[in-house]
Amino acid sequence: METLYKYKYVKKYLTDDIFQTQTMLLASLAMNIAAATFKFAMGMWFGSKWLITVSFYFMALSAMRLLLLNRERKSKSLETPDHKRLYDLKSYRACGFLVLLMNMFVGGMIVQMIVDNEGYDYPGIMLYLIGLFAIANFANAIYNVKKYWHIYNPMISAAKRLSFSTALVLLYTLQTSALARFGNNHEQLRRLLNSVSGAIVELVLFTMALLMIIRANQEMRNLKHLDPKG
Repeated sequence: METLYKYKYVKKYLTDDIFQTQTMLLASLAMNIAAATFKFAMGMWFGSKWLITVSFYFMALSAMRLLLLNRERKSKSLETPDHKRLYDLKSYRACGFLVLLMNMFVGGMIVQMIVDNEGYDYPGIMLYLIGLFAIANFANAIYNVKKYWHIYNPMISAAKRLSFSTALVLLYTLQTSALARFGNNHEQLRRLLNSVSGAIVELVLFTMALLMIIRANQEMRNLKHLDPKG
């Protein structure tokens, strides 16, 4: 580990939460844009409502990550810490509204998974590898949400909640794939489990978005005497 600290940007990534979050946002943004573009193109080519819906989901993720990166850059030019915090809280609240929008696309994905039996088909051992990744990713997302529960830095808090939402959706798609693989003889049970867990995913995302908006508004009221830019 000490050897890694010799490298400037590696050390900064390991010790600076803001730089680490910005780096992860940039990497995720690039992957989300690529996924949205590819799935939308394939959806149009094959006339697949499923792929188009998934592409809209990735577009919403891209919009949120781009919003956070752009507003974090602009907030550095504000005059005082209070002005910066108010600006950042507005970004945090905007992400809450975008999570609500994303939740609509997730709902569309869930309905198609249940009604039309759409979803991801992971071949062979890939299902198990994706499963391990999804569970580890979800556990890490929960840890980060808990760690940044208080909005010390709105950009970091919003990014961690965004990561939690993507981890939750990934876990749900993994469940639908596993049930499709191993529950062919129990169609009614498969639909019931997917319906119940899908409703839970929708409720969790809706509640998270609502709490983001409410908490941002509460803190912004304490800074209402300010007149920030943006």
